[in-house]
Amino acid sequence: VGEMNAQKIAATINMSPPTQFPIGATPTSTALAAALTALDPQECADCIPKPKYVLLVTDGEPNCADDPVGDSNRAIDALTDKGVKTYVIGYNLSSNPNAVTIMNGFAQHGGTDKYYPVEDQAGLVKELTRLAGELVPCEFTLKEEINDPSYVRVQIDGKTYNYGTDWTVQGSKIVLDPMGGACPKLRDAQLHDLKITLECDMVRVQ
Repeated sequence: VGEMNAQKIAATINMSPPTQFPIGATPTSTALAAALTALDPQECADCIPKPKYVLLVTDGEPNCADDPVGDSNRAIDALTDKGVKTYVIGYNLSSNPNAVTIMNGFAQHGGTDKYYPVEDQAGLVKELTRLAGELVPCEFTLKEEINDPSYVRVQIDGKTYNYGTDWTVQGSKIVLDPMGGACPKLRDAQLHDLKITLECDMVRVQ
């Protein structure tokens, strides 16, 4: 588990011997406990905490514990207590009412209200893309308050965005307007280069 490790994880799974592949069991609570361990390192004293989330994708009900559903809910509660929301995607579960109830319970414990059903690979990719974009922040806290926003430049991929229509200032926070052009640009599930700089001269958008 780690940032920017998707390709490494995929390669490891593909290289594993057959005994390393899932064989039908669904150890949900164990996986969630492992997620808590991975996401709960000691933050440095002067760091701005990074938002953290768990994405639980499952094609079956939990079944690897004496109380599989209860243990899973308690594991999600432990994540929630640390400020980590849990999003739930149920793969091909819509015909199983009991599983739907369990998944919605997981989402409620995780602070995300309800689970997201998908039925095939295309649906899964679409939902993952949507969630990835939705979780990108559009508020950025700076180390000091901004006295005059006309000297602040907000750029995404080299394009300068307008103060007042694309972004505003709240104390020491830059807030990108979700109805303007800047916030949706960051939330298209692609990699972007965001720069917020304090300029010597007044910023004029061409």
